[in-house]
Amino acid sequence: MAKTFSLAVYAITIHTYGNKNDRQVLSDFNNGQDFLEYMDTMITSWKQDVARGDQYVPVNTDAEPNAQQGNAYRLSRKPDGTYHLYRRGRYLSGIIESGDYGTQEDGVDISTGELKFQKGAGEALMKPFYFMFYIPENSNIGFLLIEKISNYGIMTVLNNAILKFYQASPSDGLYTLRIAPLSIDALVQRKMQTLRYEAKKIELRKVTKDDLSISRISGNTINNEGISTTITYNIGINQYMRISEFLNWIRNKRNDANTLYVIEEDLSCSDIAITVKIDGQDKVLSLQDVQSLGMSMDISTNVVLGPNRYPTYSFVDGKANELISFIQQQFNVR
Repeated sequence: MAKTFSLAVYAITIHTYGNKNDRQVLSDFNNGQDFLEYMDTMITSWKQDVARGDQYVPVNTDAEPNAQQGNAYRLSRKPDGTYHLYRRGRYLSGIIESGDYGTQEDGVDISTGELKFQKGAGEALMKPFYFMFYIPENSNIGFLLIEKISNYGIMTVLNNAILKFYQASPSDGLYTLRIAPLSIDALVQRKMQTLRYEAKKIELRKVTKDDLSISRISGNTINNEGISTTITYNIGINQYMRISEFLNWIRNKRNDANTLYVIEEDLSCSDIAITVKIDGQDKVLSLQDVQSLGMSMDISTNVVLGPNRYPTYSFVDGKANELISFIQQQFNVR
């Protein structure tokens, strides 16, 4: 199976400890602290290894000292000795290499089966992953874009490194840092239009409506406790509903606490599932599934590969800037 390449999107927020609603401005919190400067300082510190000399690119691990298995990562270095790390205004981007260690594998010639090398348990095969931090001025939300190569990525190791660095800063204990997946509306719409999803059945799950409670329908012979209600709408053979139109309508029905869809004053539900036909097969998508379609952007089409057969920095950076334009439109930031 051919490799796929994508950019995953994450939201970065900082709020006062114990008060999630008191979000801080990331470019100016805790008496002038700037989260982008935090990240620049952290990643820049990965540039040199004083103990072994500058000819080495230092390798960090996400495991405890002397652990037998883990993930190694480092800032990517170019053949001319400079690093893949770029600061432009409110953007910080580059390439982090990452790989697992702790197992031994043989490297063979795929044509002959001949053994070419053996990777030891203390060695890691490093893959290059693009990243970008975008921290708009005077905004209480920042953004992190991370490249994924098929099912491989660096979110776990990078998130752990960020939290470890943040916990050593003066802001820890006063403010809580959170990094979470983010759905981008433009990506949801793009994928829906591309796949031409058409709904054939709609289910309202865990419905709250007094008229439909099992106790009322059963004349109070059955207790409501532990019983949920589902309303199903089957769409006729010659009729269909485009999901994109339905999403645009239902998005405004979410309550203030973001826990329920309030369809009418006395009718609400916790989730909505849609049955669609994909490649001739019926597939059920909950709205959570649909929103997850906007958490990454596929960049495999017409991908530009470098000598290492991975996407070039300039290619992925161009796609990242396209994704940033969607973010700026949705969140009204610059």
